[in-house]
Amino acid sequence: MKKIIPAILTDDVTELKGKLDKLKGLVVSEFQNFDTTGRGSGKRSFPVGVTGANEVSDARGRKPYGEHSSRASASKYVLDWVQIDIMDGRFVNNTSLDLKDLTKISAGFNLEAHLMVLEPEKYLQSAQDAHMKRVIFHVEAVDDVDGIIEKIRTYGFEIGIALNPETDLEKVLPYKDMADVILFLGVKPGFGGQVFKPSVIDKIKRLREIDSNILIEVDGGVKLDNISVLNSVGADYFVIGTGLFSAPDIKERFKQLQQKLT
Repeated sequence: MKKIIPAILTDDVTELKGKLDKLKGLVVSEFQNFDTTGRGSGKRSFPVGVTGANEVSDARGRKPYGEHSSRASASKYVLDWVQIDIMDGRFVNNTSLDLKDLTKISAGFNLEAHLMVLEPEKYLQSAQDAHMKRVIFHVEAVDDVDGIIEKIRTYGFEIGIALNPETDLEKVLPYKDMADVILFLGVKPGFGGQVFKPSVIDKIKRLREIDSNILIEVDGGVKLDNISVLNSVGADYFVIGTGLFSAPDIKERFKQLQQKLT
């Protein structure tokens, strides 16, 4: 199933909470006729995975939409994942809040940590404490890719491997079968609001031709005017920050983005 994953890049916990609340409000407005309690109130139940329900989709989308298709089909606007950007000021020229700040927050969504950091292994315990379900590291940030994959696996996270726009696809091909998702950066990592680099489209297309089953995520510069193209060349997950949160009405923008995928 195609997914839009909102991304939050901030160094301020209050801003993080505010954006999460906006996303929760979006879900509630879309599913106001659904039962959030599961107690048989007469309303239909939420689609699986929404607002942090116990039944959630894994990285390959296997569980809910096959077993519970009747519920999932009740709405096109399923939002169950949110990406939190983590930056160290070393791998990228910017910093963000610390994963430890998330331990006090009830997100209400499946969370993935996009680690734009050197030495990502030092962030894994904090990611676990913050209840992350997926950890994405950059192939450019590590010397021993096999080693970091093994370390991530010991924590039980889903594994994502990211590559920057200028990085050759061949850099990740040896590891693609070890990952749950490959993430293509459409912009130079570290700052939001950048313009998508068209050269990344060819790399997404090539990976899809090489492997028809691998999950492909694209992050950075994804907007209304290019999401259809990214969808057509094989992307599965579309990470959107500025393209969503800068809209006057994020509910309407989310709908518009989803409609581009149908």
